[in-house]
Amino acid sequence: MKVILLLFIVLLHGCAIFPPFHSQTDLIQQVDRYLNEHEYSKALSLIAATSDNNPHAAALATKRKMILKQVEIFEHKTVSTAIKQERSNNWPGAKNTYKEAIKKINNSKLLEKERESMLKRFQSRMLALEQEKLVITGEGLKKLLPLQRSLHENDPKDIALQWTYTNIQYEAKETAQKLLEAGNQELAENNLAMAQRLLPLSVTLNPTPENKAAAEQLQKKLAKRNKKKQKNRSEIQRKKNKQAIDEFNKAMALGELTEARNQLARLPSSVRKQPLVELMQERLDKAITTRVEEEISMGESFYRAGEYKQALTIWQDILKLVPEHKTVQIKNDRTQKVILKIKALQEQQKSIQE
Repeated sequence: MKVILLLFIVLLHGCAIFPPFHSQTDLIQQVDRYLNEHEYSKALSLIAATSDNNPHAAALATKRKMILKQVEIFEHKTVSTAIKQERSNNWPGAKNTYKEAIKKINNSKLLEKERESMLKRFQSRMLALEQEKLVITGEGLKKLLPLQRSLHENDPKDIALQWTYTNIQYEAKETAQKLLEAGNQELAENNLAMAQRLLPLSVTLNPTPENKAAAEQLQKKLAKRNKKKQKNRSEIQRKKNKQAIDEFNKAMALGELTEARNQLARLPSSVRKQPLVELMQERLDKAITTRVEEEISMGESFYRAGEYKQALTIWQDILKLVPEHKTVQIKNDRTQKVILKIKALQEQQKSIQE
């Protein structure tokens, strides 16, 4: 009897969800109505509840695939809308966007996941605002407390001043406790930047042993982090120095003296003073001197042979390597003037011939 009653209740519940259809056309029309209202879960449930023997089963299967594609589009559109609302600081709108969308698509893993992510960001944002408010309150009390103390000390019999000073002292202690709790939380999460704003302020407002201990723990963590950062920077610089030296040796082997000089310039001045690097500099200087002497000899040969453009190319190459070379600067200027004169004469002869 109980089993029969239970089955009867289930049947009644099913009738409440899906009204009876007088024809198969009614069934398809109801699915379409659900789609028009973006009630995707109801449409899919209705299709799932339809027998495989239904004459329109194939059409409904095709429609189901189309609905799933629409669901995917709707999900991504919902997420995009909520993110835009979030960025414009419209958190209530973002929450409502997910709420209404989830009503239309039950058990959407994407929407549930994105909503959870949004709520976490919302909580983080609220926490940041609360902490900022706490810091501002603490900074205000930090300025107000000594002023009120001075007023009270100048007129200790004034009941109003005494009452105000007592209240501010109490508020400072309460704020210091909140700063301590928030600072310890940030310290536990290794958010040292925020802890640095909270814990020292708690000591200023109420220098209890507990507050001082937390501030000291913060300083130890900061010192440890700075030491690690310095070590990391040193290691990074060491690798950069090694790379520059390797590139220098490679450039020297290929005869690329300008590149070799650039690689030495990358080294810090302290490293360039090391004996090994000084020897590298001497090696480079000697190679540059030899190269310049060879190039000057070749350039002069071109100049004497009347190959002024080739000579000019050599002078300019030397100046790229040794910009301050006075002799080559003079040769470069002289060769340019000769080339210009030759060009002028050629144009003049061409004009006469025409």
